[in-house]
Amino acid sequence: MSGLNLPLDLEPPADMPPLAGAGGPAGGVAGAAAKPKEERIREPRRAAKKRNREQDRWMQLADECSAALAFIEGADRARLGITSCLRGEGRTTVAAATALAQCLDFGLETILVELDLENPSLAGLLGLEPRPGVAEVLRGEAHLDACIQWTRSDLGVLVAGAVRSNPSKLVSALMTSSLIDDAQQRCQVMVADLPPFSGPGARVAGLCSSVLLVVRAGATSLDHVRRAAAELDHPPVMLNRVTSSLPRWMNGMFGSTR
Repeated sequence: MSGLNLPLDLEPPADMPPLAGAGGPAGGVAGAAAKPKEERIREPRRAAKKRNREQDRWMQLADECSAALAFIEGADRARLGITSCLRGEGRTTVAAATALAQCLDFGLETILVELDLENPSLAGLLGLEPRPGVAEVLRGEAHLDACIQWTRSDLGVLVAGAVRSNPSKLVSALMTSSLIDDAQQRCQVMVADLPPFSGPGARVAGLCSSVLLVVRAGATSLDHVRRAAAELDHPPVMLNRVTSSLPRWMNGMFGSTR
């Protein structure tokens, strides 16, 4: 689920790439052999098809996240955290798709906040500027409004920023700061990409009104899931990379989530 380009604008490119670049008599780089006309035509078409495939995958993810949101009370969705038991379970991708779902399916102005300060990856995933972000706000180096990247008129992203060498110190500063309250005042709903439960996830999750637990099917042990669910007061669970129905043991632990 990683490595996609989120269709933040959901619109086709303003202009297609030229059939050939400027510079030489055939539109290519001077001194270089011009590509055959058929190949020049295929290149922008391939790029457009790839973009459309990636958008379709993100839209499918957003639909799945929208279905999961139906099991969370409307008021609790106003400050929703996305966490996982371990790293590598698709938590950040689900957080991004959930933020997109809040905009598209519920018509809510949304800010996606990256709170995994130990291993930030949101900027790379979405193709955004890696700084400034949460770290700069917490250190007093930048104002919050200057750090939110509005990728759509109704979707802003606050990345982790330049964490440097001491993320635990920043986490402590986050817990006593007004950053989350301030961010929520600038939108209707906030989605937080939390650290995994194996790190400071349970602690940071306390900043959210509700939490969605992402579990990678076939990779996360039952013991890890039970401990995380108990610590997080039995949150709704999203099974990642699975098409079968919810396992019986999860139905017993969390109640019906489908």
